[in-house]
Amino acid sequence: MRHHPEQYRLWNSQARHKFVCAGRGSGKTELGKRYLVRALPVPIANCLKPKYFASAPTYAQVEKVWWEDLKALVPAEWLSDKPDETHLIIKTRFGSSIELLGLDKPMRAEGSQYCGGIIDERSDTKPSAWSLSIRPTLSTYSAWTWQIGVPKRTGIGAPQFRQKFEYARDHPSLARDAFWWRSSDILPASEITDLQEDLSMADYLEQGDAQWLDSGGILFSGFSPEESVRPCKYNQGSKIYVGCDFNVHAMSWCLGHWDGSNLYMFDELRMGSADRFTNTQAALDALYTRYPGHTGGWYFAGDASSRANKTSANRSDYVAIEEHPGFIKSGRIVNFPRSNPPIVDKAANTNRMLCNAAGQRRVFIDPSCTHLLDDMKLQAELKPISGSPLGHMSDALGYLLWKIAPLGAKTKGISRVIINPGNSWVDTRK
Repeated sequence: MRHHPEQYRLWNSQARHKFVCAGRGSGKTELGKRYLVRALPVPIANCLKPKYFASAPTYAQVEKVWWEDLKALVPAEWLSDKPDETHLIIKTRFGSSIELLGLDKPMRAEGSQYCGGIIDERSDTKPSAWSLSIRPTLSTYSAWTWQIGVPKRTGIGAPQFRQKFEYARDHPSLARDAFWWRSSDILPASEITDLQEDLSMADYLEQGDAQWLDSGGILFSGFSPEESVRPCKYNQGSKIYVGCDFNVHAMSWCLGHWDGSNLYMFDELRMGSADRFTNTQAALDALYTRYPGHTGGWYFAGDASSRANKTSANRSDYVAIEEHPGFIKSGRIVNFPRSNPPIVDKAANTNRMLCNAAGQRRVFIDPSCTHLLDDMKLQAELKPISGSPLGHMSDALGYLLWKIAPLGAKTKGISRVIINPGNSWVDTRK
């Protein structure tokens, strides 16, 4: 915690409802914890037992983020009893108390009247939790609120949070006000660098710079036709990394070489159609026929469901690859997860490999990979739409990237593009 003008303004504001849009890790929740504890000894007119709350989208979330810290922040001499570990309530000798609420079941708040409270992760809070459960509990004592969070594009409560924040920003009053700051205002430069390397440009603008972005547009915002597409040559002596999406209508496999930092996609295999089914065995035979003399070995990564019987008749897709004689002979690694990553995380990982907020590009695609390029240019949905040709090849790429370069992993020798303070691009690649 250190002085910051906007945080200072937030702390001292007399506005009843404060909407705080700030970057990840920039202190908004930590400030809220202290503000809530500070209220405990303050008398409230006509209220013998002032009640305050802190909430998050789920019970587990509010317990994890708030409970231990609140217990540490409330002085022992203020307590009237031990904190209630079952119901997550802290009671004080002043008659006041703090209760933690998980808004996955917002009815927990109903029947109470609070003097103030904090709604954390506001973008992920159901709109009805505010309007039907929380707001009615604030009337008797004209309770104050802090509504805080990162300005997410996809959160269930993001549209409502954005609307309320922007209205408060444009019409500040004693009824409401808005507060905003970036992660870089608070976090050290080294942490910002790590954040930029781990996030795509769009994700960093949202989570680091706390900017509201539109959710429309293509899914793969990190893709650039000019920067991401280049000739990528097949090398007989280098391991072929195969990303696999299994579907009898659109078996989609993408092929690349991985050098430990960059992935060069040089080919793709697409089989099956709406009126012509295929299976994994046929795809494996076609792949082996295409590269019969390959000596560098193989690495297969794909969907967790490939461990179950699906497209290979009597055997799972996983076993079909494991037991294919051609790939046994030429050497293969089959690395399929027990469970798939969250769809949003997989897409975010693909985006930050295409181009992260530091301007680093780690995935390059040959012009011949037309199905993959169509996904990069045109796909707007997280999941492939039934009947659409889009989404399967990018899913294959996403599974491969999740295995060889998951979120948080560090790579070596990365090509870098630096953004200067004037927001113009300076290409420093050799």
